[in-house]
Amino acid sequence: MVYLNKDFIFYSRCRMSVYTGEYFKHVSDDALRAVYYTFTPKPLTGGDHYSIDEELCALLVETHRALGVLEGMSMYIADNEIIRELMLLQECHYSRQIDYEDSDLHSLLKARGNGRDFSAIKNMMNAYRQSVEFPVAIGALSAVCRTALHGAESTEDVDIRSNPIFITKAVTNLRQYNPTAPKDIRPSLIDIAQYWKQDNSDVLVKAALAHYQFEMIHPFDCYNGIVGRILISKALLSSHLNASHFLCPSLSLYNAKNDYFGILASTQRSGGYLLWIKFFIRSILDAAKRASGQIQDYQRITQYDKEKIRAHKASTENTLLLYDYFKEYLVSGIPRPAEVLHLTHATVSNAIKLLQESGILRQSSIGSRNRTFMYSELIDILSIDTESRY
Repeated sequence: MVYLNKDFIFYSRCRMSVYTGEYFKHVSDDALRAVYYTFTPKPLTGGDHYSIDEELCALLVETHRALGVLEGMSMYIADNEIIRELMLLQECHYSRQIDYEDSDLHSLLKARGNGRDFSAIKNMMNAYRQSVEFPVAIGALSAVCRTALHGAESTEDVDIRSNPIFITKAVTNLRQYNPTAPKDIRPSLIDIAQYWKQDNSDVLVKAALAHYQFEMIHPFDCYNGIVGRILISKALLSSHLNASHFLCPSLSLYNAKNDYFGILASTQRSGGYLLWIKFFIRSILDAAKRASGQIQDYQRITQYDKEKIRAHKASTENTLLLYDYFKEYLVSGIPRPAEVLHLTHATVSNAIKLLQESGILRQSSIGSRNRTFMYSELIDILSIDTESRY
């Protein structure tokens, strides 16, 4: 307690301000008495953080137009639930890829389609769904982090961290960014919640600032980036824009990962939010345009392939059943669809052979044992290369 009191006195006197927040100087409680700095972002409530210039105005107009197109499209698409689920899977996959070395998209789809464990992504998907119902509040954010980490059924406590986080492995006395000190986390999160309730700014700007603020605070011991990107989805869905269910901003951020981290970091040094806001809105614009193209391609491919199946003389009702399974799961072997659809292995094998002959499925494994098949055209829609196509 003595060290904490002394640390607080030193900390409160030794602070340096920049426009977007303040650096606070600390002295560690151990024998080394190491000096380090933490950054507490400026409160979002009650202040002017940016001014709209011509470029930002044009960006907002173009992005809302793209979201409007996606909104209209989402009202009438076939396979709405399947596409929403695939887009959420894509969002979670690339959000995790931003922060962690993880399996590729095909491996994820293979595990999902064969009924194997993909709990890391499944937990994140549940956290995204859960966030829609929750307010932007400390307890709700902790619950979302718990679900993303441990699953929807977990009762494990996930609370605000009680220790500092250092960006570099070595503690330095240089004034550089480290996330907000534990004692300042709670008031900083309360500020985000109040800003979200009270501010009438454009929802895209609000989402940009809320995400920036959360990332600077880093309130939890881990998964801060993932929860911060869930907050983006939460922010957009709170505007009652159904199109947000089909967005994958994390793919845009993943493809611009260096800029994403670089602009986030430079904002607290440069003293202005405008560069970050514009970068963020461009990411949403890219995601909206890409989603519209993905939905159009998905519908075009599935409609054409279904017509091919119906025109095939050997096609049966079971062929269409299996096709619908692959349309949803994209990658699978034989045992899992046989179990789910209550068909024999021979029936599934024959249906897969027909789908291969029709150019719809292709074998992705080597050899004749434990064969795996993939709906490659639909997988291509979700892959990282989609960024250059839409």
